[in-house]
Amino acid sequence: MNSKFKFYFDILVGIAGLIGLVLVFVAEDKNKAIIALVAFCLFLLWFIFKVWKTVNTIAGQRHPFGYAKIASIRRYTCLDGKFVEFENIQIVQCKKPILLGIDHIFKWSGTKMPAVTCPGYTVSDIRAEKDGEYDRVHLSFPAPMLYDEVAVVPIHFAIDDSDQKSKTEIGVKVRESMQFISFRVELGNQVDRTGKPARMLRLKYGTDMVGEWKLIENVKFDPITHCYEKQIQYPETGYYYQMEWDR
Repeated sequence: MNSKFKFYFDILVGIAGLIGLVLVFVAEDKNKAIIALVAFCLFLLWFIFKVWKTVNTIAGQRHPFGYAKIASIRRYTCLDGKFVEFENIQIVQCKKPILLGIDHIFKWSGTKMPAVTCPGYTVSDIRAEKDGEYDRVHLSFPAPMLYDEVAVVPIHFAIDDSDQKSKTEIGVKVRESMQFISFRVELGNQVDRTGKPARMLRLKYGTDMVGEWKLIENVKFDPITHCYEKQIQYPETGYYYQMEWDR
């Protein structure tokens, strides 16, 4: 898509230059020719702006966040029962002419806000919202993304959960078609989890996220890797998928 846009843009610029040369060298009145050339260039700039604005508006209607999620990978690691390393790896595709960054929303259920990092990206504006609302963080891309480009966004949360007040669950909200979502919960060997499966659930969500959670399946604990793990190919749009386990 970027190459096509550049192709048509180059055609417009070439036509403008050709018309400008014709006006300057063919027209008898050079002053009128220059005025006509300036007017044409202004019209060309206006036309390009209108095209850009129209494309941006259409893209915003379908993708209000300016991008589409292709896949989401969630990895929760807590080996000592106190400190949590949580990775949220998103594969996103730009759906605007230019995208400079994204806002990532999250909700940590513990008593202490996590430290947020994202290798290769600039992390700013970490906001802890009031109860019942999502917290958010802004991530700036190392370079502007252009329409249809794909990027991997590896968001990392380091969390002190020594008081063990957090909920033992991780989830993904599927707003649009995605290729896959992945959950991995690494808990070490501090507790014997034989016969204690995790639960893979999903909820048909609305604006208030009220509904009945339905069990998709029980996920067995792997005693070799000391983890629960589940991948879902092409999850159904309009559902919140969640893995939960006993502490």
